[in-house]
Amino acid sequence: MDNAFAAPGLPGGLAGAAPALLLELDTAVLDPQALLEQQRERDDAIDMLGGTLQKLAEETVARRSTLEARWLDDLRQFNSQYDRETLARIDRVGGSQAFVNLTRPKVNTLIGRLCDILLPTDDTNYGVHATPRPELLLYADELQAMQVDPAQLTPEQAQELARSIADKRCRAMAEEMQDQLDQANYAGVLRDVIEQAAIYGTGILKGPVVEARQRVSWEPLSDGATTVHVGRPSTALQPTLRMVNLWDFFPDASALRIEDCDFIFERSFLTARQMRHLSRQPGVMADRVASILAGGAERMSVTTGHLGELRRIAGLSETTQNRYEVWEYHGALSVEDWRACGFDLPEGDAAELIDLDVIVTFVNGTVVKAIMNPHEAGERPYSVFVLERSDVSLFGIGIPRLMRGSQASANAAWRMLMDNGGLAAGVQAIVNKRVVKPEDGNWSVRPRKTWYVDTDELNADVRGAINFFDVPCNIGPLLELFNLSRLLTDEETSLPQIAAGQQGTATKTAQGMTILINAANTVLRRIVKNFDDEITKPLITRWYNWNMQYNQRADIKGDFQVIARGTAALMQRDEQIQRLMQAYQMASQVPEMVQSGKHLEMLGELFRLLGLEARFVLSDQQIAQLHQATQQQPPQQPPPPDPRIAAAQLAQQGQTERLQMQLQHDEAQQQLDAQLHMQKLALQRELAAQAAHGKLTELGVRQQLSLAQAQAQSDNIRLQIDAENQRQNAELAYAIHNGGQGI
Repeated sequence: MDNAFAAPGLPGGLAGAAPALLLELDTAVLDPQALLEQQRERDDAIDMLGGTLQKLAEETVARRSTLEARWLDDLRQFNSQYDRETLARIDRVGGSQAFVNLTRPKVNTLIGRLCDILLPTDDTNYGVHATPRPELLLYADELQAMQVDPAQLTPEQAQELARSIADKRCRAMAEEMQDQLDQANYAGVLRDVIEQAAIYGTGILKGPVVEARQRVSWEPLSDGATTVHVGRPSTALQPTLRMVNLWDFFPDASALRIEDCDFIFERSFLTARQMRHLSRQPGVMADRVASILAGGAERMSVTTGHLGELRRIAGLSETTQNRYEVWEYHGALSVEDWRACGFDLPEGDAAELIDLDVIVTFVNGTVVKAIMNPHEAGERPYSVFVLERSDVSLFGIGIPRLMRGSQASANAAWRMLMDNGGLAAGVQAIVNKRVVKPEDGNWSVRPRKTWYVDTDELNADVRGAINFFDVPCNIGPLLELFNLSRLLTDEETSLPQIAAGQQGTATKTAQGMTILINAANTVLRRIVKNFDDEITKPLITRWYNWNMQYNQRADIKGDFQVIARGTAALMQRDEQIQRLMQAYQMASQVPEMVQSGKHLEMLGELFRLLGLEARFVLSDQQIAQLHQATQQQPPQQPPPPDPRIAAAQLAQQGQTERLQMQLQHDEAQQQLDAQLHMQKLALQRELAAQAAHGKLTELGVRQQLSLAQAQAQSDNIRLQIDAENQRQNAELAYAIHNGGQGI
């Protein structure tokens, strides 16, 4: 287990108030039997404490069983697996078990976006700065080395000196912390925390915790003729950090934030080898660890039911977990219980307090280590990042839970589409078994198959013995339902397609894309701000406090403050470059900015954003030297003008003026010609319009005359036809009247 905040270089991890088991002999008591009785009472008190904490741990585990069931559903959804109830329902109807995983891309998109913003490759997501008005008395050692008496300085000089010392030490502190975090794999651990938060809604980070890290230094060894390098192993206690598995983190169930927890349990599973390594850690009671290893019977506790289900989701078979369940308790303990166990109490008036903040490590109720919280501020080494906060629990809501409904809808639509597609792909057959039977006894339909007539009726009609029909194909409506469910995932997770690099139905204009990207970052900006407040700033602050309390370097100590810079990284790099280029152009035209070298600092930042190498940018020392050389260099007087050059310049100026006058004259003539040409064209258009109007009038008169003549001819023909019809009717009537004889 981790020895949180333990002081390096002290035996047993004891620092200030960090206690160990009292084994001091009382000079007034020399009876060995009394000493054994006193030791037995202490052991009984320690065992009672371990049993109480073990019971509390098991109750805390059982209290969140419903929450763990939800996490299992989230993990199944992320791994494209149905729960048992859904699978049973599908099996009853014989439907498709296809699972369209829309959850994993959304989770990976969020992880990628957060890692790009919070873990830049060319910068840190935090900063350490000196306070605006540092106190000079904080740096008495520095003033003594400089042989400076603060009483002889004016307030302005003292403030300037304090700021200079604070800035130098702040840079040293930042470099020390950056080196420690790099060795602790800071970026890798934070990626694990982000991934856990994206799936389950909660990510837990622990640090700084002190661990013994072995290093090998290679020293040259020579016999005068040959030189070889020999490794010298050494062990040093260094701060580190790690991601705490959500399944092994049990805070106070009544708390909504980590700082409100009355207690915190952390569970670990150690092998026998790791247990032996634990016995050699500072502050651990080795005899108790040895008794646990000698027993070896009870290793796994009843709180490990989730392991089997996790292995089944991962596609692994059940296996025997030959590990010890180790608990670490962070919480309050009364002074009476602490004293009864024989542990040291802090110096001063701490014994008058009601409760102590302690860290107790136990295995199956057997306490193997107990120390007080060594951090002077009383902070616990845990930070919790919540993706979507819940109103009733410390644990948050992840992406799978947010899109549970749309994922289920998409799966249902896709299963129906697959089932309908399979039925509609081939025809359905209706066979009358009383008329025909298959040659091979198999009633399935296949090409070139022979069927026998199975009836005694002569001339039986076998054409109706086998009929076929098609199942309606509803793929189109089902596909629309699936696409609608897919769009709902964007709304439920606030991660549109454009956030994953897919344009989708977004506009293709540059301005429109910028607006959409900024809108897509709105929710992401809130998540990043939560990460800054819940992970980055608390962790770096604890790291700074650890270095102030335990680091042996005096040149890094000072009054500093920590800032988180994740939200500022949301501004697009292109926008930063544009603004910086504008600021650089303005600064280059201001003499004060040029003399102070600020425009060169802007240029260096611009080169960094552009991804250019640092060798193109002047260092601070080079900028100072250049500024000093510019101030020391006397202003140069311009040389007297050469008469020949002046005459040539006058001649060139006169020729230029003549050319300009000629160009102006030609331009005016061209404008006049253009105006005349336009007037001529307008007159021609007007004459053409009048001629066209006359022709149209003439055509209209002619057309009216032609219509009148055609009407007269039509009336004449109609009169002739009517007269002929009347004559024929009269002849027909006369013939009928005279018995069919003609006129």
